Amino acid sequence: MTTVLWDIDAQDWARPGTDAIVAEVSKSTDGSVILMHDAGGDRGQTVESLPRILETLLERGHHFVTIDRLRTGD
Repeated sequence: MTTVLWDIDAQDWARPGTDAIVAEVSKSTDGSVILMHDAGGDRGQTVESLPRILETLLERGHHFVTIDRLRTGD
């Protein structure tokens, strides 16, 4: 089992609104691990924010990898 920590907490668990979630995740940099939640109540804001987050990060040239790939650098 691999322990994984994050450097960006989307704070989506607090349901701060889609704009706030997108703004928090937009602070990410190369190699960031972003914590988001998929359980524990209404996740509508999280789901609604995902298209904007993905578009923003892709426009910045980021790409998405698995934790294994991030860990091994492959």
